Amino acid sequence: MNDINWSCSKTYSDQDYALTFCPRDPKNCGAIKEFVFEERNATQALEVLNMTEGETCNFKIKSKCGSPAFSVERLT
Repeated sequence: MNDINWSCSKTYSDQDYALTFCPRDPKNCGAIKEFVFEERNATQALEVLNMTEGETCNFKIKSKCGSPAFSVERLT
């Protein structure tokens, strides 16, 4: 995003949470919007494809034990 003051919802004071209401295209972002990790060291891969400037993908990641962590890899 180019404008840090922009969000898809002004209802929430948390800007990151407000962005979860942005439109998302399943063909770019995939069908799964939310991941819940039930146990330690669980993993989940996701792929974001063919995004153009201005498009967004958002995911809600939850963990029932420990703090979730992630890494981003750019595949060419």
